[in-house]
Order: sequence, then C-alpha cells, then structure tokens
Amino acid sequence: MPQPKSRKIAVLGYRSVGKSSLTIQFVEGQFVDSYDPTIENTFTKTMTVNGQEYNLQLVDTAGQDEYSIFPQSYTIDVDGYILIYSVTSYKSFEVVRVIHEKLLDMSTNHFSWEQERLTHGESHTDQTERQTGRQTDRLWRCKVAGGEIADG
Repeated sequence: MPQPKSRKIAVLGYRSVGKSSLTIQFVEGQFVDSYDPTIENTFTKTMTVNGQEYNLQLVDTAGQDEYSIFPQSYTIDVDGYILIYSVTSYKSFEVVRVIHEKLLDMSTNHFSWEQERLTHGESHTDQTERQTGRQTDRLWRCKVAGGEIADG
C-alpha cells in the first residue's frame, strides 16, 4: 500500500453555523449540538479513499464575518477549505460568499484553484430554505449531496 498522504483542511464560516459540530461528527462520529465559541481547534483523522490512505488535519476555525481580516494562518500549508453556512441564515450565506471571494483572490497569487464544490441539504428544511440552497448550487455550480436541495 502507498505511503499515507497528509492533507490540511480549514473549516470556515460565519459564527454559530455548526462548524465545530460538523467537524466533530466527521472525526468522532457523534454530533454535539451545544454551542461553545471556538477560537481554533485542530482535529485529526485517518481515512482511505480509492485505496489511498490520508492523514487529515482539520482546522476548525473561529467564526468569520464579512469584515474579518482573513487570517494568514488559514492559508499556510492548507490543501483545501470547507465553507459552512446555515440554510436558515441568509447572513451566514452572505459571509461564506465573502470568504469564497477572499479565497479566489488569494488563489491567483498563492495556489492553483482546482476545487470540487458540494452542497448538502437537510430534510427538515422548508421550501424557502431549499430555494436558497438551489440558488447556492447554481451560483457555485455545485454537486449536491442529500436529496432535499436538488430539483426534481
């Protein structure tokens, strides 16, 4: 088997959208629904994808807002980004759009921007929230995980 590859992923988004809860669910398999503001935490997980083992380092970041200066530490040796917003908060979506733009601006100077875009919609969302999700998918040309956001 090939040597494990290391990947560092930064988890970014507006405050209180569930970045820590989703990260912990992915790493530890349990969902934590309590809110404790995060300054920054790093989690590790080893997983195999298509026969290749990866040592993941997930950096759970403090919540951003549209006026935040993008921390330089979130760009150093980072291989990818997960942008999280709440389908019940348009503000959180707007902040993710700003973060996305900052990442695109940086990409022209620091790294090649080849990304896979994916969204996921939860089944408890209402029609208005699903519509916001569909707009997101179209705006960023996303693939959809979970059937609720997809049309048809």
